[in-house]
This record gives sequence, structure tokens and C-alpha cells, in this order.
Amino acid sequence: MDFRPTPTPAFLPYKMDRSASDFIGGIRVRLHLIEHRKKAGEVVRIFYGGVFGILRVTRISPAGDEFLSIATKADDGSAREIVAPVSQCAFMFSIVTPAAGDPPEERVILGFMESRQPAPQAT
Repeated sequence: MDFRPTPTPAFLPYKMDRSASDFIGGIRVRLHLIEHRKKAGEVVRIFYGGVFGILRVTRISPAGDEFLSIATKADDGSAREIVAPVSQCAFMFSIVTPAAGDPPEERVILGFMESRQPAPQAT
């Protein structure tokens, strides 16, 4: 078992005055600290817990001031896009050693807002 001390809180508390972008910034800082603690051959994974179960995160981006857009991937390879209020999101960081034959690790994308073009107006 790995009992290395964690220099940051075990959870990311949500303050009602924080925006989705601020929350993602907190995740980015936490991920950076954990990346420096991991050993060679280990990878950091972020998991989202919600109504669909516990899913591995591939992207987190703001979807407005108080909502997050979370791209996830299940163990069976199926992908899901979840939009949820920041106050109802739960994330867990995990340091794992990939097993032989596992696909290469994907990097989690934090904070990129996808541009959505408005629909053309009929004239």
C-alpha cells in the first residue's frame, strides 16, 4: 500500500462563490501536486462519481458559470458527456500502475471550453 503523505486536502471543497473555472483551477493545482509525487511507471487518473456510477474522466471544462461539462469513459469503452452543477460533482484522484496490455494512458484535458457556433438565422 502507498501511504505517502498528501500535502493537500483529501477532497476539493466547493465554495458557493466559486465559478466553474475556479473549480477547474483547483483540480489543475491538485493534479500538478499529485503528478510530482508519483513514481516512474505510475499514472494519475481522475474519476467522477455521480448518478451513472464511477467513471474515468477524459475532459473537464466549464459549461457556464456554475456547471461543468465532463467527458467520461466507462470500463467497457463507452463514452458519456455529463453536464452537472459544480456543487453536485465529486472527483477522486487515483495513482495506479497500468497492467501489461492496457491501452496507453490518455491525458485529462482541464478547462478548455469548446466553441459552439450559433445556428444560422433564417432570413
